[in-house]
Amino acid sequence: MLRNSLMLSTEIRASSPDAMVVASANQFQSRVGTRFPIATKPSTVDSDSEHRHTPTEVWTDSKFCGPEDILQQVARHVAISGNRTTASGGLSVTVSYAQALCGSIASTQADSDRLILSGKESMQFTHQLRSMHDMILVGINTVLKDNPRLSVRLCDGESPLPVFVDSQLRTPLQCNVLSMPRTARTTPTGKRLVILTRTPEQENSTTFHARKLALENLGAEIVICESTRNGHVDVADAFRRLSKYGSSVMVEGGSQIISSVLQCMMADDTGVRQQAGVRSCQVVITQANLFVRAGVAAVSLEGGGQNSTEGLASSTRHPSLLNTLVARQGDDVLIYGVLFDVSPLTMRATPATNGTAAYPTAPPDGTNVVLSAVCTIPVENGHRLRLLHFEYRPADGSGHSYKIGDPVMEIPVLCSLDVGATLMGTAPAMAQPGTPAVGERDRGLPLLIRVHDQCFTSEVLGSRKCDCKEQLSLAIDTIAEQGGAVIYMPQEGRGIGLSNKIKAYHLQETEGLDTVDANRALGLPDDARSYDAVPGILKTLGVPPGGSIRLLTNNPRKVRELEKLGVTVAAMVPCVVESNAHNSGYLHAKSTRMDHHLPHATCTHGTSSALKSKL
Repeated sequence: MLRNSLMLSTEIRASSPDAMVVASANQFQSRVGTRFPIATKPSTVDSDSEHRHTPTEVWTDSKFCGPEDILQQVARHVAISGNRTTASGGLSVTVSYAQALCGSIASTQADSDRLILSGKESMQFTHQLRSMHDMILVGINTVLKDNPRLSVRLCDGESPLPVFVDSQLRTPLQCNVLSMPRTARTTPTGKRLVILTRTPEQENSTTFHARKLALENLGAEIVICESTRNGHVDVADAFRRLSKYGSSVMVEGGSQIISSVLQCMMADDTGVRQQAGVRSCQVVITQANLFVRAGVAAVSLEGGGQNSTEGLASSTRHPSLLNTLVARQGDDVLIYGVLFDVSPLTMRATPATNGTAAYPTAPPDGTNVVLSAVCTIPVENGHRLRLLHFEYRPADGSGHSYKIGDPVMEIPVLCSLDVGATLMGTAPAMAQPGTPAVGERDRGLPLLIRVHDQCFTSEVLGSRKCDCKEQLSLAIDTIAEQGGAVIYMPQEGRGIGLSNKIKAYHLQETEGLDTVDANRALGLPDDARSYDAVPGILKTLGVPPGGSIRLLTNNPRKVRELEKLGVTVAAMVPCVVESNAHNSGYLHAKSTRMDHHLPHATCTHGTSSALKSKL
């Protein structure tokens, strides 16, 4: 279990694959955020007192943030579904809509002007959301009432492929999507619009086919879907058919189609989501600062949509959003949350059993490790490495079951291409020419691992008071040349946090204390680091339960801590770098006070002769 001081300094917001670039402490430290607990929890009014719902989990786990944080979360889900390393692929669905203070999302007056709920800043935000998705989907009522363009105009980015849900093929031939110049994504056959419809009634078949031909001539691709009992397009079948056009779809309106999609996404006991092939569903609500006088057309889960709600289980009668974020955008408020996520890259393991559980169901109490994203990056000396992003949620020791909103430690892992090959769906033979693709395991040796703890002062600011930056560089060079992985733990100052680390530096300068005594003078432990997340990460990297590693370290304590967690350390490989005039006292304290194995003779930066002999 992590120490309290560690938790204060390493509660980190989830990030997007776009934010994960070269493994520098600057990038990791820049994502450190602060959770803002909400003091009071609003109650949800329910006329049926038996089913009164107090969304404690949602509100206590909400975070205030900026709009860009919500965009990062959306991008993360879209990117994970877009990684088609599995044959089944899958869709990331984003449901986005604006609502008034009274709950309205549209006016009920048929002859009224188009109702614009959100402000200009929120409109720009919506266009940014559009640019992230392969497709944008609306219902026919929105098309007939608003005649939307569904393009990206208020920000940079490519417009998504428009999709209409139109069970009776009422799409106007002069609609904006078909008549206006457009540079959006197209279908594989070059069509500019997809219309999801159903087989017509016998008496309307002639008119239907004539209409279908006219729309196809104007650039529409007509897709015949299964229908529901009440004659509407079946949403699950529609999503399944959309998977050939892309991996992400944004659902933008109107109320009937939004309600139908939400009903489909919540019908988890019927296998409907599995039939639809949807990997994740997130919701973005723009809460506008106005009331609507002319009636309401709100989202409904009880008959408001086009699909039956019979699939909703009693346990999910009042579903809650997970991982909620709240942001101010002009006069509006943005609310983000996840309905579910079963992304193909997601997995969990506990150090004790190395077992796995399907996301997002709760595994047994214990540590939780989630692999959320994978990419490939170029590094110095012409090498290419895998960058993995793990999320770790520690148990709190109170018998509490895992919740999606629990505090998260983000752990980047940099590994050689052979280690990450299966995670990317790429065989080592497909690696870039000149890049080593054969790692330690192929030579009959245990995997070489560096468990490296974050050091903002040296790795970002360039401080020479320690040897952390040089050790990180040496580790990255070594795995790039020889194979292995660097697990980058966000545990600043041996786990005491950046603020306490600077206070300890102050005592070292003013009182002449060494690094150990400075910690003790502050009432802090000599070493507050925890490595509970490492066994789960190692399992994901291919180290089997009971398997062994070679640990790139000079610290016997780190070996002992990992062995307590069931990791077999077959060898302790030295990670010795050149000292300087500013860190000699620190290195002396590490050697004499903390039993680090540091030889009297130092070596220049790079792989030392001792390390080469071990390799």
